[in-house]
Amino acid sequence: MRRLISIALFMALGTVGPLQAAVPDKITLETAEEKGCLSCHEGIESIREETSAMLAAIRALGQSQGDPEGCVICHGGNPRGLTAEEAHQGVPEKVSKTGPKTFYPDPGSIWIADNTCGQSGCHQGYPYRLERALMSTEAGKI
Repeated sequence: MRRLISIALFMALGTVGPLQAAVPDKITLETAEEKGCLSCHEGIESIREETSAMLAAIRALGQSQGDPEGCVICHGGNPRGLTAEEAHQGVPEKVSKTGPKTFYPDPGSIWIADNTCGQSGCHQGYPYRLERALMSTEAGKI
């Protein structure tokens, strides 16, 4: 029994180590200004294919917000934050009035879709359709 606990603990610690190693010890203002959210989240997968027009539009909007990848356009937050707490609160000053109001870890949530996917200039009407979709209403389910 003791051996099983030791093996389980070793395996758990072994899987946590590499995840923590990816986060830098200290972010500088220069790094944050150059990389934005990727200062900490480097290596994260893009939301679309690299040739996607949607990804190009998001990156262009993000560039003007100090976030070359455009994460703040949907997630909100502060791309120049030097700590996790600073980065994951607020929104850049220039984000549209219909965009994120704070940091959203899950911008695809139905409850905030009007401030993320449905913000002006993006997918207008999407929140309306999402609220009335079969998966949201469960219409016809007996």
